[in-house]
Amino acid sequence: MTWKQIGQAWAVSKVGREFAMITSKHKALDLMRRPGAHLIQTNGRGQPQWFIVPSGGRVDPEIAAQLTTHPQVRGDEDGLWPGHSQVWRIR
Repeated sequence: MTWKQIGQAWAVSKVGREFAMITSKHKALDLMRRPGAHLIQTNGRGQPQWFIVPSGGRVDPEIAAQLTTHPQVRGDEDGLWPGHSQVWRIR
């Protein structure tokens, strides 16, 4: 993954789409409040990657950890193993 600095961090995905790196918990929560938006965890390049979809962007791992423990955010428990989540939504 390549990184560019242009006033804010940008991440370039494997398919060439650019996602703004979300580095603020408040910005991430605002994006998650949009209708249909949610935080997802994917696994790529040997480490978890976090995105707010649709049209939110890539989330810094430290911010994602804060979001998953936020009282207004709940996991869907849709992971491979019981009790694990890969999708989180605002209540």
